[in-house]
Parts: sequence; structure tokens; C-alpha cells
Amino acid sequence: MDTEPRKTSGRTFKSLLKTGVSHLLNGMKVLIFAGIAVAGIGAGVTIIQERSDARATIAPSDPILVETVRAAAQDSFSRMTSYAGLIEPARTSALAFERAGTLLDVTVDEGDLVKTGDVIATLDTRTLGTRKRELQARKTALTAQRDLARITTERRRELSKDGWSTDQAFDEARHDVMRLDASIGEVEAALSGVDVDLDKSIVKAPFDGRIAARRLDEGAIVSSGAALVDLMETSKPQLRVGFPQARANSLKIGETYDVLIDGVVVKARLHTLRPDIDPATRSLIALFNLPSDGTYRFGAIADVTIETKDDRGGFWLPVTALKEGSRGLWTIMTVLDGKAQLESVEVLTSDGDRAFVRGTLTDGAEVIVNGNHRLVPGTLVSANADKDA
Repeated sequence: MDTEPRKTSGRTFKSLLKTGVSHLLNGMKVLIFAGIAVAGIGAGVTIIQERSDARATIAPSDPILVETVRAAAQDSFSRMTSYAGLIEPARTSALAFERAGTLLDVTVDEGDLVKTGDVIATLDTRTLGTRKRELQARKTALTAQRDLARITTERRRELSKDGWSTDQAFDEARHDVMRLDASIGEVEAALSGVDVDLDKSIVKAPFDGRIAARRLDEGAIVSSGAALVDLMETSKPQLRVGFPQARANSLKIGETYDVLIDGVVVKARLHTLRPDIDPATRSLIALFNLPSDGTYRFGAIADVTIETKDDRGGFWLPVTALKEGSRGLWTIMTVLDGKAQLESVEVLTSDGDRAFVRGTLTDGAEVIVNGNHRLVPGTLVSANADKDA
């Protein structure tokens, strides 16, 4: 009866012993892994500390080699401003006939050069020729009648002295001569009118120039004043430029100014300033005489350059020294005690390679002229040049 319980107790003891051994082994594993982790953390801390110590012992880099110029303060600067204008001839005429008629001949074409007095075109004058011959014949007849009337008058005068003729007859003969003289004068005036019409049937060049446009051809019925050709005077080219009123007041008539035409600079003399203001542009018109020996395209644009003085002080610097900043300002780098320093400046004008600036820059400062993008304030630099800007 006691045998069965003993067996149960023996199995229980073995089971408990097995469970305890398993827990013990698991605890040892945890301790082993914890030890490994602690060792790893210690090693990582050691490595980080070593790297930090290594960085702390790195030697500083060498100064960056830069090129500098010495800033020289100026009380003022000259500003070059360009104003665009149109090249035009001094005179342009639309030539036309003063009377109507049939266009008989046009002796010029577009682009032709003409001299003063050259015949440009003529009208058919056959009707005028007939009228002139008719008047000449009438004048001849009236002249013959007047000659006879004069002879008659002289005879009446002699007869009247001897009492063979009345004073009435003498007066009538004398008035016949006066009437015929008036008629001859009327015919002569008509002949002069025909001659004027014949002259108006020919268009001549009023000045030397070039034909710009031909509007009518032979056979056309033209009316009085209808434009036939456009003539431009080429010997006196001009430049018409509009200036602001304040700028125009500084111009002086007779002085020469630089004019840029197709990349070539020529000298032009200010001829006149118009007294009125252009209602479209609200500017004053100036006319410049261009050199007559040049080749110009009328209607082309040219630029006249005016130099003006600005009394604001500042510094001339190479544009390579400038770097765009914020709010419309620019920045430059200077050298102070071997380190790069940042300065802010305002650009007042530029002539392409240089810029006139003002700002926090001081007279005599060493300005770095290139490579500013590589520098920050405090960077060690070494200047390899030091000349005036």
C-alpha cells in the first residue's frame, strides 16, 4: 500500500530538480549577455572618446591665398548715360506738281542720287503749248492795231493844229492807242501765266539728295499737290534725341558728344534744342549734326552718351569683388588681421568692369577681388597683391 506514493514523490522531485536546473542555466545566459553588452558599450564609449580626442588634435588649415586691391575713397564719380534717338535727314520733301495734268515722264527711280535743279518729272504740256501760240498770235494782231492807232493819233494831232480835225477825233485816236496797249498787256500777262504753268509742269530737285520713294508712273493723271517722289537730303544727317528736362538743361549747343551707331562711336555736334516739350514723351528734343562723310540708314536707332557728375562719395571696385546680398544690397570681403571680413555696399553705377559703391567700406581697406564664394567671415586668408582699385 505504501509503494505507490513513494513512486509519485520520486517523480515530483525529479521534475522539480529539472526545472531548477533549467532556470539556473537561463539566468547564467542572461548574465553572460549582459556582460557582453556592457563590454560593448564600454568599447563604443572608448572609441568615441578616442575619435573626439583625435579631432581635437587636428592642426589648423593653411590660409587661403586671395588677391586684393586697396580701396580709395572718392568724393564724386562720373556717370555715363545713354539716350536713344533716330537718325534722319536734315530735310525731306514730298515733291509734287502744282497743277493737274497727265504725267509724261519720270526721270528718277528709288535710291537715285540727284543734284539741285535736276529734272525729276514732267507733265504733258501740249495744251499749254497751243494756248501759248494762240496768245502770241493775238498779241501780234493787237500790236499791229496799236501801231496803226499811233500813226492815226499823230496825224490827228497835226490836223488838229492846222484846224483840219476836231479835238474829239484826236482824243478818240489817242484813247484807241491806250486801249490797245491795255489789251496787249492783258495778253502778255496771259502769256506769263502760260510760262508759269509750263514751269510748274516740270518738277526739279530743290536740293541735293536721294530719292526715297517713287509713288507715280508715266501716264497717270495727277492732281495738284499729289506726291510724286520723296526726296531726302543725304549730305546733312541728323540725330533726333529726346532728353528729360533736367538732363537737357546741362547740354550746350555747339559742343560735341559721343554717338554709338552700329557699334561705331562717332562725334556729333549739338545743333539745337527745341523750345517746346514733346507732348507724347514729355521730353525736350535735341538735334545733333552727324559727320557728313559717314554712311547712315535713316530711321535707324543711335545712342548718344552724356557724362554727368554725381556728388555722392564712394569707391571704385572691380565687379568681381561683388556678391549679391539681400534687400538690394551687395557684399564684399575685406582682409583684416589676416582674416576675411564681410562688408555691405550699395552699387551706384557701373561701367562694365568696375562698379562705384558706398557702404560700410573704409578708405584704404584691402578688398578681396575674387573667390568670395569660398570664404566666410573669419576665414584665414593671405593676400598676394595689394594695389589701388
